[in-house]
Amino acid sequence: VAAFKQITELDPTLGPRVEAQIIEAYKTSKDYKLARQEADAALRKYPSEKGIVFEHALLMADLGQPDAALNDLKSLPGAAKDRDTLLTMAQVQDKAKRFEDERKSLDSAEALSKEPGEKQAVAFMRGAMYEREKNYDAAEKAFRSVLDVDPQNAGAMNYLGYMYADRNI
Repeated sequence: VAAFKQITELDPTLGPRVEAQIIEAYKTSKDYKLARQEADAALRKYPSEKGIVFEHALLMADLGQPDAALNDLKSLPGAAKDRDTLLTMAQVQDKAKRFEDERKSLDSAEALSKEPGEKQAVAFMRGAMYEREKNYDAAEKAFRSVLDVDPQNAGAMNYLGYMYADRNI
């Protein structure tokens, strides 16, 4: 964290990115109190910076406050038509086990996806959602759709492998 703060002193234009890294560092070390303090301060300092809003929302979801997280995300201009915001909303909804809402967010994000890689990312998230719902057939289908486009996709292969291993397949 001290090193990150030095970056901002050297190049203030990197402030929002550095703040996001600091929040992530505290989250990774499971120091949620400091993560929350940093996230709240960063949000006050950079209220319209998407990266900061995303980090704050994901932290709030980790802290069991998905409604606050979703309110953060919905406050962004054009949130309902922004693919990245919709994917972050889906992550929050996944953490809260609001799978029906997550499905709608993923559907909207998929409609805004233009590149094959963007569509793969949505399919991967959909597969993870199905797996968490214990809908293994749908999860496998989603991960296989990722592998159809990118046969070497390590994330999809790994997820499928663990999914099979967990079920002794």
